[in-house]
Parts: sequence; C-alpha cells; structure tokens
Amino acid sequence: MAPKGLKWKVVLSDESRRSYVPSARLGDFFKTIYGKTAWEQPEGPQGLLPRKTVWMVKSGCQCPYRYGGVTIKPQEFPDWMTELLRTYMPYCGKSEEEWPDSCNVNLYEDGSHAVGWHTDDEALFQSLHQDVAIVSLSLGQPRKFDLRKNWPEEGERLQERLHLGNGALATMEGMLQKHYMHRIARDDESLGPRINLTWRWIKKHADVKENKDHQVLDTLDAEGSCIFTRTRGAVTEKGLWHRYVHVWVLNLPDSAVLMQLRAPEKKRFGGMWNCTSGFVMSGMPSLEACKHHLDTESGLRYEDHMYEFVFSCKNTSVANGEEIKQLIDVYVVSLKRPPELHKIYYDIKEATELKYVGIGELEQAYQNQDPNFVLVSTPEYARRLFHFLHKKIRIYIEMLPKIDSDEERHNKKGQQLLDRIGDVNKLRRAQDLGVVVEPCKRIDAYSESVWHRAVHVWVFDVESCRLLLLLRSPKKRHFGGRWNCSTGHIKMGDPALPTALKSVKDDVGLGNVTENDFEYLFQTLVEMDTGGDAFLKQVVDVYLLSVPNEETCPVIPDLTSLSLAKGEVDQVMYLELDRLQEVYTTSPPPHDFVVFPGDDYQTRFFFNLRQRHKKYLEKVAEPPEPPMF
Repeated sequence: MAPKGLKWKVVLSDESRRSYVPSARLGDFFKTIYGKTAWEQPEGPQGLLPRKTVWMVKSGCQCPYRYGGVTIKPQEFPDWMTELLRTYMPYCGKSEEEWPDSCNVNLYEDGSHAVGWHTDDEALFQSLHQDVAIVSLSLGQPRKFDLRKNWPEEGERLQERLHLGNGALATMEGMLQKHYMHRIARDDESLGPRINLTWRWIKKHADVKENKDHQVLDTLDAEGSCIFTRTRGAVTEKGLWHRYVHVWVLNLPDSAVLMQLRAPEKKRFGGMWNCTSGFVMSGMPSLEACKHHLDTESGLRYEDHMYEFVFSCKNTSVANGEEIKQLIDVYVVSLKRPPELHKIYYDIKEATELKYVGIGELEQAYQNQDPNFVLVSTPEYARRLFHFLHKKIRIYIEMLPKIDSDEERHNKKGQQLLDRIGDVNKLRRAQDLGVVVEPCKRIDAYSESVWHRAVHVWVFDVESCRLLLLLRSPKKRHFGGRWNCSTGHIKMGDPALPTALKSVKDDVGLGNVTENDFEYLFQTLVEMDTGGDAFLKQVVDVYLLSVPNEETCPVIPDLTSLSLAKGEVDQVMYLELDRLQEVYTTSPPPHDFVVFPGDDYQTRFFFNLRQRHKKYLEKVAEPPEPPMF
C-alpha cells in the first residue's frame, strides 16, 4: 500500500489492496501521537534500544510484549487510536468488528535510531504457524525498509528495499514472518523523526489471574488411588496427598533442560528455578495436565506422542509452613530443534525468566542442595530423572549423521550465511546492524575478503593471570595447527553474545557458563592473512570469560576435564599473560600462534586483563569484616 503520489512497488506478490490517506491529516496524526504518548526506551542485553517504543492493546488485554530480551507492559488504546483505526482499516478491508487488538508503536527520533534484522514471530501472534496479517503505518521522516529471504534459492535475489514515506501504509501477510526478515537500517542522512505503528491480531492472550485455591483436586490414599475430592486450598492447608506433574523440556543439541524462574509473588517457591509443573485437576489424566501447564506457562504445544512418561514418585516438602504431599508424574519432551528463548511466550504472573540449564549444572544443584532451585527431596527422583535424560542424550548423539570427511565438514560450514558489513567506519559495535548491507556465504567472505562479524573469547584464570589457549586442528584450512583463543563467526542476523557462549561450549565443553559470565571488552577490526590462501577481514567483538566465578564456574577448569571439539581443537593449555604478551610483541611472531595484528587490539587487550588481575588481587587482600556480636 502507498499514499497518493508514491509509486506502488510489488515486493513479493501482487496485492489486491492499495490505499492512501490525504496528506493534510498526516501532520495532525504525527503531532498527536508524538505528544500524547508515554514513550519508553527499554534496556536490553546490549544496552538501550536504539528507538523509543510503546505497546498498546484493547481494553481488557493484559498481554505484555516481549522481543530481543525486553518485556514491555501494555497500555490501553488511547482515544486517538480509535480515530486512526477508523481512518485506515477501511482501506485494508477491515470492518470495526475486525479491527486489530494490539499495536506496537515505535519512535525513531533520527537516523541513528534503527531496528536490526528480525521477524515479528512473537508467540502472541503465532506467525510461524499460520497465515497472519500485519498492518504498518509510517508517519514523518521517510526511511528505508529492507526485506531479505531466510533461505534463498540459488540465483534468487536475496534482498528487497522499499522507501516508506510519510503516510505509507503497508501490509505483511501470509507466512512472510516465517520466510523473511526485515529491518529499518541506520541512516545518517535521515535527520527528522519517524513514527511507525504496527497493528496486529493477538492469537494467544495471557491468562487472566484466577483464584486457584478454588480448583478441585483428587486426594489420594497410600497407593495413589482417589478417595475423595477437595479444593486446592483445602488440600494444601491440610497436607493431603494429591497428584502433580513435572514436565522437563529437553534441549538435545545442548544437553540442557528448559527452566523458569518462578515469579517472586508466587505463594510457594517464589524466585526459584523449576521445570514446568502444576496440579492435576480432579478427573484429569496427568498427560492432559502436562499439556495444559506447558501451554499456559510457556506457550509450547506438542503432540501427545512427544510427552514421554518417565516415572512417578511420592514427595513431601514444606513451603510457607505448609506440608505439601504429592504424587509426582514426571514427563520429558525431547526436542532436536528446541525453541529459542526469545521466541517463547511465558506468563509473567508465573515466571520472570526462562533459561536452558545444562544437565551437569542441574545435577550439581541437586548435589549441593542449591537453594536457588526447587529440588525434589526424594532421592529416587534425581536418580531416575538424570538416568533418563542422559540416556536420551546418548541416543540422540549416536543417531546424529556422521560427517564423512573433513572436506565435507568444511564445505558445510562454507555455506553458512554471514552478514556482509558495508562501511566499517560507521560501526559502533558489531550489534549495530545498520551497516549490514546483505548476506554472504562464509566461503565467499574469505575468498572475496569481505568484511563480516566474529567473536573472540578469552578464558582468563584471574587468580594466576593466565589464559586458556586452544591448539587448532591441523586439518583446519585457516590457522591450522596454531594456538588461539576461542573464536566464532556470527551468523546472519545473530547477536554477538550468544555466539560467544556457543563458541566456548562447542570448543572446550564449558557447559555450565551462561551469558551473564561474559564481559564485553571492546570491538576492533582485524585484517590478516589466514595462511589458507585467503585474507581475513572481520569486525570482532572481544569477550572475557573470567574464572573462577561464584555462580557457574567456582573452580578453575582442569585441562583434563575439558571436552575438546573433534576436528576443531587438538589440545589446550594455560599460558601466562606475560608469556602471551611476549608472543605478541616478538617480531616476527612465532608461527605456532595466531597473533592478531594492530596496536589497537594488543594495547586494549593486555591493559584490560592486567586491570582485572589487579582488581582481583586487591579484593582478596581486603581484610575480612569483623564478626558481628
């Protein structure tokens, strides 16, 4: 759709609806929205979002909006929203009964405000599973709108560009969110503000809070048979036996399980990590209870055959002075392609955070009786659960297709899509995707010396001031047989931090660390000969993983305990920081080390690490606080 005077452009397929609104009203719309909106600028994992935003919904809706690690609380449609809908929806063929029930409103104050490559695939809208429509209105400063295909066919054009002017009305329909990504790129030539309204229809609403104490449960005898029914409140108050379910969602590729941080206001076990769990209503099969709780708490739905019943066990616990007696039915859902965390809808009244917890970390929590986890006290529970999880992971690994040769593995990696960087002088950080011009294959990034994105992760033993180095397999085409830190290419559209985490997990098997353990040091440009008939050009985000830390890595990893990636890493060693600096300052550098050139990298790197070691020594030298009497 386009306003009068602008050329209509077909992007993907011909559309039957084309419309515009007279330009005389556009300025009034802009001023009203700009001045009467309580704009927010949320802070995500990479800092403040490069735009302002607000999430608006129809009266009665309580759904928050989550994307990119940010949760935005809903605001009710203001009066001016009704006027906008009444003006624009007829052009989209929508009657008042068919109006959208939500709107994401973004304010781009100048060309530095942008949004990177993404899809509108939030679970609220179910756009990955069915045809959906999104209506977008642009007001103010014209901006470039880019579309690119997720899985381009050979010879197919990868990217399309539209110029969305003042009053431009556009729709994205069908399965576009599944097959395409889009963005508003950074544009230093755009000086004025732009407002974008994105109207959508919520397919899965957040549940309304109910008084769960009135729910009816079956109470059980010693053999687990139903003897009578009672309300949930009476069952927990009197300590009666009842049926309960645990659902463990198993992430097979990462050997991890999905866990949720229970909301702090929960009556029992608030602020603690747990799997999806819940009461079994009277007369309900435990499988149906599993499906219900997994759907309502995290929006995940699976066919019955995906739920594997593992065992039942009795457990007695105490919460808020109440004795809880449960017969727990334990189910596992094993996933070869687990959902990404930011794409999982979860009820914020039930949980405040989701994460994948490594099986080893969960076992450690049971061994140490970690108070941050909801732990079943019956010893049989942990023994049978971990036996089953390890069995499923072992079977999964054994069933993985074997890569026949190093050549095949290399060729497969060469087909990975990376982000081709345009003008590197405009970069602020690698996450600033405004300079990404188009995707490129990894093999082309090397053969054509294309600027692309990567991470370096240095594992730093802060106690002994030494670094963990990896000997790259001699079979590697680039830097083979040389010592280096853990590195990784950032795939098309991905952020840097998850890539850094994946790199150390894949390279040396540090499975318990989380994104919170990584410290961002700096960004730099690396240009160097790879030793493999290619010249490397990378925009590198450098991260530091300091050990030991109290949370996920309380002891310095022993070299014999590390799991090295076959065909990628042959050996590991710890090297003192002073010795590594000698390697970097030797001219020419030793051939058996990868030495990143340039004073910028070396100066900032060694300065940062020495500062961390100095602070550590100062901390351990502090006298202990006197005891309190």
